Amino acid sequence: MFFTSGPETPALLAMHLCLSCSSLVFHIPKVRIKEGSRIWPEFRLHSIVFACRSLACMLLVWLERRFDPEGPPRYWANVVIVFATLIAADIASNSVDPISRSNTIRGLQANAFTKFAFSYMQFLGTCGCLVGLRAFAGQFAIVFIIQTYAFTLTLRRKNLVSHRKTVIFYAYQLSIGASAAQIEIWQAGGLQAMAMFPALAACVALLRVGLELNKYVVWAIMAAFVQIARRTTPIVAPEDRIAGWPEWAWPVLAVVTLATAFTVFARKSAARAAARAQQDAVASKASAALSDMPSVSSTPPTREKLE
Repeated sequence: MFFTSGPETPALLAMHLCLSCSSLVFHIPKVRIKEGSRIWPEFRLHSIVFACRSLACMLLVWLERRFDPEGPPRYWANVVIVFATLIAADIASNSVDPISRSNTIRGLQANAFTKFAFSYMQFLGTCGCLVGLRAFAGQFAIVFIIQTYAFTLTLRRKNLVSHRKTVIFYAYQLSIGASAAQIEIWQAGGLQAMAMFPALAACVALLRVGLELNKYVVWAIMAAFVQIARRTTPIVAPEDRIAGWPEWAWPVLAVVTLATAFTVFARKSAARAAARAQQDAVASKASAALSDMPSVSSTPPTREKLE
């Protein structure tokens, strides 16, 4: 992908930044449609913000390689990037009309497993920013997903593809991006690192979805935990690793946390669906009761009727 410590890398990053920002020139509907597969104002701003997050992580790697190739990684900068993104996303949401706001995954018409997978991949992407592999492919894969998904939603808006196809395309895009990231993770830390990432993302799901903690609290916890978790894998130099961490720990934690997170997510989704069904039933009964009431004529009785 031609990302090196040379001057061409920031030029390529600037090109992708301009590509994301160019979406602002297009007119889009203010309200997200019910199926959730067309661009709406909040999504457009969020796609720019999160693309910038990955571009910033890539720029950080370039700066370190360019100006301090022998120095240690500035992992604190990854934490700053993540929290700056959270703040920017909130500012973006508050800048649009309330009717233009909608949760990207929760508002999508899809089954519980699909929503879990998509939400989980979003958590995984943020964990990747926090861990901060000193490489380019994983973060560029996120940019690729964000920008191609926006294009997919544009195709849907023009009725060139169906809603179902947009969901399938997004799944393929996530798969391609995850595959590229997995290769990079394997090269950086082997099996330990490959198992650590899904375990971290599952922990985020448990904190955010299961315990319903504030996102700033969740990512503050994870930012601290990642500093320790990273040192249990070959991502760091041997002298910086925590001694005694068993090799089987991360694979086991990944399986356990993923299974638990999916169970919690499925139960939460079922509870929300039941609550919506109950609300719809109450609304239907109220509507039926109103329709059964005798109508009251607004026309005053005529003289003949009075006589």
